[in-house]
Amino acid sequence: MMPAASTEPAPPMVWTERPSSASDASVSAAPSSSKPEALHVFAPGSAPRSPGPDFSAPRSREAPEVEPLPASPLPCIPDATALVRRLEQVLPRVTQLHVFQAQGLILSQKHCRSLHDLVCLCLERGLSQIFAFAGLPARGLAGIKQMRLEIPVVINTFNLGGGLFPSAAERSVITLEDVRSIPAWSLLLGLTCPDILWAGARRDEEGDMPHSSSYAVLSQFFMHCTLRLGQNLYVAECRCEDGVEKYVHFRFKGGNGDKAARARRLEIMRLVLEGEGFAVSSCGDYLEALRVGEKDVLLQRNLVSLGVLVAWIQTTGVEVLGTFRAEQGLARFRNLLTSSLSSPA
Repeated sequence: MMPAASTEPAPPMVWTERPSSASDASVSAAPSSSKPEALHVFAPGSAPRSPGPDFSAPRSREAPEVEPLPASPLPCIPDATALVRRLEQVLPRVTQLHVFQAQGLILSQKHCRSLHDLVCLCLERGLSQIFAFAGLPARGLAGIKQMRLEIPVVINTFNLGGGLFPSAAERSVITLEDVRSIPAWSLLLGLTCPDILWAGARRDEEGDMPHSSSYAVLSQFFMHCTLRLGQNLYVAECRCEDGVEKYVHFRFKGGNGDKAARARRLEIMRLVLEGEGFAVSSCGDYLEALRVGEKDVLLQRNLVSLGVLVAWIQTTGVEVLGTFRAEQGLARFRNLLTSSLSSPA
C-alpha cells in the first residue's frame, strides 16, 4: 500500500546570493534558523528573478551616441546633350513645312519631306474632294464659287444662304462686290486695303488651279474664312446675328522664318490684337484671339482690322518684322489702319 499523502504545506524554497567561493554555496529546502546574507524567499512554484536595474543611481546627462544613417544616393540626372542633339535631327522631319511655296503649285507626295507636309497634303486632298462633291449637279449644294480678289489667293466660297447677292447665282467666279455677308465683307474690305500692295496679285478668271486650303463658308450674319497665304495659315470666324452670342475668333499659325523673327512677329500681332480689345493667347508660333459680346459696329471694325493685319503681316514678311521692336511694329500698323479707315475708297 502506498503511504498517504501528507497534508502539511511544503516549506518555502530558499535561495541565497552566490557567495564568493563555491564551497560556501548552500541551497536548503529545510527551514533555517540563521539569517544568511541577501536572503530571498520565493513562494512555491515561482522562479527566482535577477535583480532589476538600480534607478536610484544618478544618470549620465550625455546623449547616447547614435550612428548616422547612410547617406541616400543623389538622383541620377542624365545629360541632356544627347537628347537635344537627337531632337535637332528629328524635329525638322516632324514640324517643318516645305509645301505651299507658291499658290499655283499643285501639291503631291514628292513635295512632302516632313510629317507636317503630309498632314497638309491630306487636308488639301480632303478639301478638294469636298468642294468637288458639293459642286456636282443634283446634290443640292451647287453653291461653291471661286472668289478672286486683288490678292494672290483664290477663296473657294460656299454660300449657306444669304451670304452672296442673287446676281452671283449664275456665276462660278465672284468678287468682293458679290458678297452680302456682313462679317465677310468687313474682313475682305481690310484684306484688300488699297494702301497695301500685294506681290503677284491677279484677278483673271483663268489661271493655275488654286489650293483648296483657302475657303470660306458664308451666310448673311456668319463667316468662317481660312486663308493659306504662302506657309502662313489664318483663320477668322464671326457670328453677329441678333439673339445669339456675338463673337470674333481669330487664329494664326506661322510656317516660315527663323525663330527670333517669328517670335517678334507674334509679339507685334499680340500688341495689335490686344489694342483692338481681343483676349489673346499664344504658344510657340500659334496665336489665338477672341472677342465676345460687343456691338455690331465694334465687331465690324475688328474684322476690318483683322483684314488689314493679315495683309500687312503677309506683305511685310517675317524677315522685316523681325527687325522691328514690338512697339515700333504696333505704331506702324496703327498708322496704316488709320490711313485705310480714313481713305474714301
